[in-house]
Amino acid sequence: MTYCLVPMTVGEIQQLVGPTFADTFHVEVEKVLAPLRKYIDQGRPPSMGKEIWEYLVTDSIADSIPDAVWCGAGKGIADVRIGDDASIDVKSLQHDGNQTSEASMYQKLLKDDTAGYYKGFDKESLWKLLVKGWIKKIKSVKQYYLLVIIRNKKTLQCSLIGFKVQDTGIEYDPDFFEATQASMKVNCLIDPELAQIKIYRGKTRMEIRFEKKMYTDPAYSLPIYKGIK
Repeated sequence: MTYCLVPMTVGEIQQLVGPTFADTFHVEVEKVLAPLRKYIDQGRPPSMGKEIWEYLVTDSIADSIPDAVWCGAGKGIADVRIGDDASIDVKSLQHDGNQTSEASMYQKLLKDDTAGYYKGFDKESLWKLLVKGWIKKIKSVKQYYLLVIIRNKKTLQCSLIGFKVQDTGIEYDPDFFEATQASMKVNCLIDPELAQIKIYRGKTRMEIRFEKKMYTDPAYSLPIYKGIK
């Protein structure tokens, strides 16, 4: 079937972020970690907030593409913009096994009690609330990209994977959903062999996690930080 998001090859990622991205990103991470070395040497994991990763991506792109600017802080679906054309959503996730941790794709804040949306997993209501809401967001920009930093939980070794939009004309079909006791998988937005998108009972949020098959494939995964020495 045709998915809304399709993986970018390493060549496509490099074309988007520029030829110096990986080298610059490694240098920038080292600068951020420098004042944390005291704690790293004590065996404590380095703590870097969501915005730090967005800054690193922005500055690493801007090294060769000067019109890259940070535009995060919850102002829209994009965290980094390149001119008027490319809007980049940046995620940073750790892996410790066959999957990554989870990241929010889209969240809907409601004033009313949300229990009705999740009673028996009303698929069509959840489609309208979350899936269509996300599609509307990505259609609000000229060209949407999803860039994901995959970092090793222990060494902080990082690679970069990316997705681009292929189809936003997906219409509701109950077969696109796979319900379990606690969550519901959404199987129409991205190849389920590469990533899992889920809606959890009691949340008004759609989340994504990536499979090892995706972030270990050298055709799609670009190494960008060698890890803590």
